[in-house]
Amino acid sequence: METEGYTVKMGITVAGSQQYESIRVDVSETITLDAREKVDDKIQDFSFRQLRKSVKLKVLEAVADAKEAAALSRGKQ
Repeated sequence: METEGYTVKMGITVAGSQQYESIRVDVSETITLDAREKVDDKIQDFSFRQLRKSVKLKVLEAVADAKEAAALSRGKQ
């Protein structure tokens, strides 16, 4: 069976600054492997690790943005 591509989904729920407040972030990213990546398992593994790192970074950035937006909506900065 040949792998055509990967989809990585990550999500996190973090506590907000106020009681009963929580912030949920979900990120999903999909890539399609090119012919070279389909043939070489090492390149596939590297591509998957790079995709996973990219999604992790996006999750962290989204959490920071969501916390900032929540603070601004309460009138804080």
